[in-house]
Amino acid sequence: MRWSDVCAAYPAQWLVIEVLEGHTEKHGDGCRRVLDRVDVIEVCADGRAALHRYRELCRAMPDRALCYVHTSYPALEFEPARLSA
Repeated sequence: MRWSDVCAAYPAQWLVIEVLEGHTEKHGDGCRRVLDRVDVIEVCADGRAALHRYRELCRAMPDRALCYVHTSYPALEFEPARLSA
């Protein structure tokens, strides 16, 4: 599903999602990761429950690209973490 479809189907909800497709875009001095297609794995009661379930699922399925998010975010775009030297 596209993020706009997810937001329409699950308004004001905390979700655990799986990233199915994404791409990287140059942005200023760095880059950002844009998630194009996702699959809803689970709807959670609140942010704490979403984080807890996300951690459980990551341990059970380490080969899958999972995230926990709230559908109030207008887009799924993330700046990669920078490593300190």
